[in-house]
Amino acid sequence: MMTIKIGKFWRYFFSYQKVDKQLVIILLGYYLIVEILFYTKILLWKYNLVEQTPLTPDLSNIGLLTLFVNEILLDYLAVIGVMLFIAGQTKSMINNRVRWRNIIALHFVYAFSLGWVILFFVAIVHLLFNRSIESIKGFLSLEHYLNIIDLNFLTYTSMLGIILIYYYVKNLKKIENEKVVLTNELTESKVRILKSQLRPHFLFNSMQTISNLLHIDPDYADKAIADLSDILRHSINQLNVDFISIEEELDLTEKYLEFQKFRFDNKVLYRISCDNYLKQFKVPPFILQPLVENSIKHGYEISGENIEIVINVKDNGNWLLLEVIDNGEGFEVDYMTKENSTGLKNLKNRLQYLYRDQFNLNIVNLDRGAMVEIKLLKKK
Repeated sequence: MMTIKIGKFWRYFFSYQKVDKQLVIILLGYYLIVEILFYTKILLWKYNLVEQTPLTPDLSNIGLLTLFVNEILLDYLAVIGVMLFIAGQTKSMINNRVRWRNIIALHFVYAFSLGWVILFFVAIVHLLFNRSIESIKGFLSLEHYLNIIDLNFLTYTSMLGIILIYYYVKNLKKIENEKVVLTNELTESKVRILKSQLRPHFLFNSMQTISNLLHIDPDYADKAIADLSDILRHSINQLNVDFISIEEELDLTEKYLEFQKFRFDNKVLYRISCDNYLKQFKVPPFILQPLVENSIKHGYEISGENIEIVINVKDNGNWLLLEVIDNGEGFEVDYMTKENSTGLKNLKNRLQYLYRDQFNLNIVNLDRGAMVEIKLLKKK
């Protein structure tokens, strides 16, 4: 059922934003054409150049100037004034993301009110020019209103259509421009991600770890080399890929964790929980790796104690929940504003580009450790 609460109605009624100059010109031009066509029809009737119908008013005793003022000028000023107000309200409602059903319901009321607004406007002008109240009673009658209700409804809806199309096209262009900007930012973000995976100190530490393992456990060292190779290969191959399966993402994250175990002498412990049916869904590549790296950096590397990392993938209706929980030191209150939060900032920028507003990234400090939760709309 389509309803508008009274409180919301008045909020919408008094909501207004300045109308774009280009839209003002379009509305002025459009209704000027309508009035020219209407005045042409009146002239054809007045001089009997077309066959009149029984409903055609008697215009023989009315002067051209009177016809122009009463039928054209006053109507033009009233309609344009109302529609510019409606355009400002519509702009405000669209920008404030008011539901479309509420916008349509409000305009439906306005469409049937337009006739009365015009009639009262014209009546007031007539009174100002010393016409008697008796002479305009018929003008303000219900019968007169009903005679023109269809024309006023069509006038309103046609001009409302222009307003909605204008703002739709404008918002579409705005979205396209934002998409170009975000695409450029995403490209830069992907480059930064690749650089972070290949940064020199990471490769140096990895090679040093493998070198030590070769003398202690050659088989273990061989597996470490294979895992490192997979990590580096995926970093390059997935640079231009927007989505991979959760199964691939978890596999890559597990290889990264295994390698960190080699590096930190098995002091990095982890557990991954994901139901099989969820592994088919798609997520952006390398969304878990920076979270895991962050856990290690602010866990083991600070305290030197064993770091336990839990990765959960959960079903939440139309959404996926990805959680990375650790028992480290937790986050500072303003962590996301600091320079060392680059990994999470890059991740948030990528998600903004790929999901727009259909995602959440939350950071929560626990009694011991922290949790980063990513909520994404399901994609297959």
